[in-house]
Amino acid sequence: MSAFVRDVLAAYLTAAVLVAVGFGLLRAALALGMERRLDARQTLRVGAMAFLAWALRRYARLRRKLETLPVLRRVGRVRVVLGDAADGAFSVWFPGGGAWAVVPAEVLEDPEALRLTVRHELQHHRQRDTVFAYARLGFDSAFFWSPFGRRDVSELVRTGKLNGYTATVQAGVLLLRNPHLLD
Repeated sequence: MSAFVRDVLAAYLTAAVLVAVGFGLLRAALALGMERRLDARQTLRVGAMAFLAWALRRYARLRRKLETLPVLRRVGRVRVVLGDAADGAFSVWFPGGGAWAVVPAEVLEDPEALRLTVRHELQHHRQRDTVFAYARLGFDSAFFWSPFGRRDVSELVRTGKLNGYTATVQAGVLLLRNPHLLD
């Protein structure tokens, strides 16, 4: 058996054990204080709903935080706000709440970097990446127990992000000068 096959098999077995242990712990936690035990399907439903509630709570917290940030520009339902440098630049859309593009304060020093960052984040909205984030949330909730499901969706998001860069980057030299824009 080659080293590669051995490593893949070890990773698969490790993930299988982690999923089994996590599922068992979830069932045990749900069994506390209940008169009857849940079957496997009911356990998965409860886990998916708990994961979804946790994620939606994070979205609500993010929206409250964004509403406190200073607005650089607002056009219709799209807001460009000044965020923390630690968070980096990102885009988010809330149903009924409009589109948000957050840029870090350090980008304000270079007008070209600011323009590029804002265009990149708005491109996420044009491509509906921020709307598909809710589909990803549903996928993550359905497969909360699987480390592989989350990894595959993360790969799609990473590819989409690279597509957004290729659509908005007009000068590669700017990215070489400012590698923080790729974060």
